[in-house]
Amino acid sequence: MLTKQESEVVVLVSDGMTNKEIAERMFLHPGTVRNYISSALQKLCMSNRAQLASWATRNKVKSVIIGPISDPDNYQDIGSQLRKMRRIRG
Repeated sequence: MLTKQESEVVVLVSDGMTNKEIAERMFLHPGTVRNYISSALQKLCMSNRAQLASWATRNKVKSVIIGPISDPDNYQDIGSQLRKMRRIRG
């Protein structure tokens, strides 16, 4: 299961942002962003950020940190999506 930080980075990757842009947006060091991306790739059994962005778009992953907290559509259960993806892959 992806952490909230990893999930947020995945959403921003799928929005086409670079590591530097993500770092600035989330107030993180670019190396930390790189580590979050690497961790998400490993957890999702993927090898590059294009796959990660495609997965996030296909599964309609939404921001869990940035955006109005009062909006229930702003939260996406990453864990259930990951379990569903693993079932599909076999």
